[in-house]
Amino acid sequence: MEYHDRRFEIPHHLTIARGGARLASRLLGTYFVLTGGMGCHLKSAPDAEDLASRAFLVEGKVRVIPESSPLRGRLKVISVSSTTVQRHLNVPATVRADPARFANVAPPLSGRVTSVYVSLGDAVTKGQALFSLDSPDLISAQSDYLKAVSARAQAERVLARQKDLREHGIAAQREVEQTQTELDLADRELHRADSRLRLLGSNTNSIGKPMVVRAPIPGRVVEFKIAQGEMLNDLSAAVMTIADLSEVWITANVQEMDVRRVHVGQAASIVLIAYPEQRFEGTVHVVGDLLNSETRTLSVTLVFKNSDRRLRPGMFGTVDFLAEPEKALVVDTSAVVHTGRDNQVFVEVAPWRFEARTVQLDTSMIWEPWEGSQTLRPPTSHPSPLASLGLARGCAASEGACGSARGGQGGLSVPKAGGLPTRLDGKAIVLAGLTAGEKVVAQDAVVLQ
Repeated sequence: MEYHDRRFEIPHHLTIARGGARLASRLLGTYFVLTGGMGCHLKSAPDAEDLASRAFLVEGKVRVIPESSPLRGRLKVISVSSTTVQRHLNVPATVRADPARFANVAPPLSGRVTSVYVSLGDAVTKGQALFSLDSPDLISAQSDYLKAVSARAQAERVLARQKDLREHGIAAQREVEQTQTELDLADRELHRADSRLRLLGSNTNSIGKPMVVRAPIPGRVVEFKIAQGEMLNDLSAAVMTIADLSEVWITANVQEMDVRRVHVGQAASIVLIAYPEQRFEGTVHVVGDLLNSETRTLSVTLVFKNSDRRLRPGMFGTVDFLAEPEKALVVDTSAVVHTGRDNQVFVEVAPWRFEARTVQLDTSMIWEPWEGSQTLRPPTSHPSPLASLGLARGCAASEGACGSARGGQGGLSVPKAGGLPTRLDGKAIVLAGLTAGEKVVAQDAVVLQ
């Protein structure tokens, strides 16, 4: 059996809570009272009186609290409980325009702009005139159409004449059939010329007039790069952009390990850098089918209403996904001690005998009690998934261990969007290492380390 005496020193590799430091001080005072203030030394074979004065004994992984130990009056033992929790997953995201509500307008052919009918920021309807231009290509297309109309009329007259001659026995049947073929060809040419005009955005009623380019969708002019009198030659360059931003998409990149936590129809909210104090509510619209092989992330698209147009394409933020409530093991963070390598709790295996056991905690999620119930839900602040557990920064989990860094608050702490910490409920979610009903030390557990 190994004997540990905490009256002399506290191991330098532990971060001890204020309660643990006070306890060590009291134990040291107890020692000097018992020894009469004489010099202190360690005995290789302690007697019964020495054993009674010690805080605890170590038998392998088990800590034994002697009957006369001051720890018996300080240690608090609680049961590990199972409760309903709701997962809260934070993912970086970007605002995008709905592709079905976004259109780049380019000139259908080269030419000179004769008139511009809208300006930047104007609201437009589908089919509304945007600008007009004169183009040699348009003139050529209109000319081809007029020629096709004339050719078709001529072919129709010739056929009528040949049929009349055939009825009077003057023309041969072959000549009538040939004339019919020429009329069919003229019809097809006229149809081709008419289709060309329509593809260019013109029609037979605008022959001899400049081409008018119209809005393909309703929305607002969000980009404007055109001026009256300008010569347009690049048919691939958009001269204006129309977007309907009454509904926008949010694209979030979910890590491969968290894909199972996201599904279509799931409720979610987003906090944008531009509006750190406001949350926008939406739902998952599409969960991507292809994983990015370089970043190991999956693209998830959410739909958000944007009637006030505060969500603008290109904005960055963080999406909070809310999963369905589920059962999980919950333990107070004051029961968890961070050793530098892993997280440990002290489990009661017999009265006043506690076994050090390594546990796995869910440090990727944030939890908080629902109002009026014991169920947990995500915090109302804007959490960071990397700061979900204070233990990850080398702090002891007992209350006050990281008080100087958190304004004296214990338990879990995460930053708000403005950088100030928010105290959570002081609960840790246990993934492995404990079962419901087991009892653990929840106060001054760090002293047993």
